[in-house]
Amino acid sequence: MHYEMARLTRDAAADDSLKVLVITGAGRGFCSGGDFGGGLDAEAPADAPPMMQEAIQIVENLLDCPKPVLSAVNGYAMGLGANFALLCDVVVASKSAVFADTHVKLGIGAGDGGQVIWPLLMGVNRAKYYLMTGDRVTASEAERLGLVNFVVEP
Repeated sequence: MHYEMARLTRDAAADDSLKVLVITGAGRGFCSGGDFGGGLDAEAPADAPPMMQEAIQIVENLLDCPKPVLSAVNGYAMGLGANFALLCDVVVASKSAVFADTHVKLGIGAGDGGQVIWPLLMGVNRAKYYLMTGDRVTASEAERLGLVNFVVEP
């Protein structure tokens, strides 16, 4: 999935038949974030760059996409999933959506653009709290804080 996310918006930008990109998850969530459980044995495509470089590509390609990108967030959006959703041009959250930058739970600082987008959207003081605790934000709270544009029925 990480490999595909790094190419998704780049490929959409190159496709002249697309006018807008709508990204959503299937099932119970939008994206639960990175899977650090696979370790070094996790299988990746042969041409996949190292994980950290790929993470940079995910964010850079999203920000460089000249077409509008809308995230339709259903269920959980954690870590990379939250930050990817929040970096989109328009964020529509289901009432069941839950956001959190959970990098701190792994003992690392906010990543995947979260250190920039959370303060930009909700203000520095509020963002510091959520980025340093990894606390979850419900859809209605996310709308109140300015993280999402709209909250809708599932």
